[in-house]
Amino acid sequence: MTTRTLCAVGVSLVALTGASAAMAQTAPAPQPATQNVAQDTGAATVDDIVVTGFRSSLQQALNIKRREAGAVDAILAEDMADFPDQNLAEAIQRLPGVTIDRVNGQGTTISVRGLGSDFTRTRINGLEAQAASGGNRNRSFDFSMFASELFNSIKVRKTQSAEIEEGSLGATVDLQTGRPLDFGGSGLNSALSVQASYNDLSEKSVPRLAGLLSWSNEDRTFGALISVAYSERSPILGSFNTTRWQSGAINPPIPAGKTRADYPNYPYGLGQNFAGCIPCITTAQRDALLSAYYPRIPRYTLGNTQEDRLGMTGALQWRPSDRTEAVLDVLWSRFNSELESPNIEAWAFSRANVNNVVVRDYAIDADKNILSYGVFDNMLVRAENGFTRNESNFYQASLNLRHDFTDRLHGNLKVGANRSEARTPLNVAYAFEAAGVNGYTFDFRENDRAPRINYGFDVTSGQRFTLVNATRSNGGGNFDNKVGAGSLAYDWSDSITFKVGGEYRTYGFETFGLTRTKTNLTGADRLTGVDSIGRVVSIGDGVKAGAGSDLSFIAPDISKIANFLSFYDDPLVANRSEREVDETDKGIFVQADFSTTVAGMVLRGNAGIRYAQTEVTAKGWQTIAVGTPPVTTYDYVTTDNDYDDVLPSFNLALEPREDLVIRLGAAKVMSRPTLGDLTPGGSVSPTTRTVSYGNPLLDPFRATNYDFSVEWYFQNEGLLAGAVFYKDIDSFITSETVVT
Repeated sequence: MTTRTLCAVGVSLVALTGASAAMAQTAPAPQPATQNVAQDTGAATVDDIVVTGFRSSLQQALNIKRREAGAVDAILAEDMADFPDQNLAEAIQRLPGVTIDRVNGQGTTISVRGLGSDFTRTRINGLEAQAASGGNRNRSFDFSMFASELFNSIKVRKTQSAEIEEGSLGATVDLQTGRPLDFGGSGLNSALSVQASYNDLSEKSVPRLAGLLSWSNEDRTFGALISVAYSERSPILGSFNTTRWQSGAINPPIPAGKTRADYPNYPYGLGQNFAGCIPCITTAQRDALLSAYYPRIPRYTLGNTQEDRLGMTGALQWRPSDRTEAVLDVLWSRFNSELESPNIEAWAFSRANVNNVVVRDYAIDADKNILSYGVFDNMLVRAENGFTRNESNFYQASLNLRHDFTDRLHGNLKVGANRSEARTPLNVAYAFEAAGVNGYTFDFRENDRAPRINYGFDVTSGQRFTLVNATRSNGGGNFDNKVGAGSLAYDWSDSITFKVGGEYRTYGFETFGLTRTKTNLTGADRLTGVDSIGRVVSIGDGVKAGAGSDLSFIAPDISKIANFLSFYDDPLVANRSEREVDETDKGIFVQADFSTTVAGMVLRGNAGIRYAQTEVTAKGWQTIAVGTPPVTTYDYVTTDNDYDDVLPSFNLALEPREDLVIRLGAAKVMSRPTLGDLTPGGSVSPTTRTVSYGNPLLDPFRATNYDFSVEWYFQNEGLLAGAVFYKDIDSFITSETVVT
């Protein structure tokens, strides 16, 4: 168990003058403001003037922040189906303290106040949700699953109160889809957006479409809404990477005056070129070369991605009076992506037979202690290509009820369920290999981010390559949430409201996979002279590389290669990756909200306590290797765990004057362990004497949070704010390596 403390200071500024704006937070369309204007004669009345757009939404967002007791930031849509930014994560990034992670050039997950995505809870229409795509197997929420046009507001709650469900150390994000009575006027309301963009690298034009249709009756007591959004992306991603830098093992030439016999303990390959000693180096030079770091797999890579996203929302809203409201929300989103990723690389540096690599020429950057230039013989060169298809679906249905039993007693009830399915139905990879390559060169001296790489032979021809590896697999994961929650609020007086409520939630996670790998191919599968199943790939467009680099090369052709491999007749087999976590979370809370005046200043806030109980059942395959030679056996393990938490919290907001708010908050918080850490599956290997496994008996992350901020609302659409927070995390979960 370790302790980690986070402390930071933030300053945000929002200002709007005339038609221009600088934003630290953004906003959606509020209830439109209206104004009746009568002529001087009194004989006629002008139609209602509706104020919408950016300025109105920004003012609404600031009003939400201002009236909350805790630290809350909001972003609102400027109009129907007109949420700012094309990606939800990138919209949230506008808020202070929020950063995003990007995949293929678009925002996916968020971090709040330095804590990663696993520590941030996300609710959609009041229900906690888990949205996963690709290989996501944790608790983080993937915002790339959804088109931004489907939502009309985002709230980020950075402080905790008792009425907000437990589970976050960083923040709680509330996403709200559109509802029919949110939009002014009875009858039909509609919006349509059509966009297109052109990528000059992929040479493709891609569409982005969104539409919304809502209807309400004349009395505006009932309404229905449907919205649809569709978009495509086709980014081309070219880059250089090394995987990492390492040192040792590369064999330099025999130093001057020495022979092979002088180095009896070195592996074969030391002095491959010792005859004639070309070039000869001193012992000191040899030692410097062996201690310098060199790139493990230096390569230029290409990623050709195709994505499409389709989402739909629906809502039925019934508001027979100001006392009662019932809303049924449904949401579905589908996100598909395909990625082809050819590359060519110096594979020998990453293998045990790096000892056979011979250094013919070199240069060392003494300041960085890296091999900045080298010419090498006896290399292994690999040309690889892979294709991955990911398919993700998210479904949610929720019912929210609100009723005022009396002028003082108010009730809320919500029930619902959501399911996220992340699938990789096809994942294939192939490798061509050329051995005994002489004259391979890398040179970082002119540009350490874009080196010159030359492979020493014609890499656009398949004559020196052999097909040596083929892999295909599929897999996926399911995430299921079912939620029931209710609360009562009683206005004890004009200044104090008491609240009590609770939740019951079941959470399920399962993952599975099948695979087939064939290495050291023989016979027809080996396919020497692979021109017939390869194609020349060029990654030069848009990639900055050193002059003279080989940026065109032959790579396995995904569409052709399956017809040549008997490997494809072999069925996939279970890879024992099945894992399952079943979790039941129960919580109850009591809270008091208050608003009063102290020495002529408004003081408002809340104080409360929450009790949370968690029950976990984790299942997974335990891999065991016994005997000599070792024989692998499998055992499916089931483990139970439970724990309780008592979580007090309070938030205060003091207004010394009308345009100034001082906030103070403190809370005990918890966040449950990541799913990968909870699963009991693992392996034991007597050969390497290693043990690797998860721990289903983990307790949650627990912390004490403190927040202080000062906010100056210097004009209607302007805010200058400074905030300090302190998080004392006393049960941080870490991975541990033990050597015995």
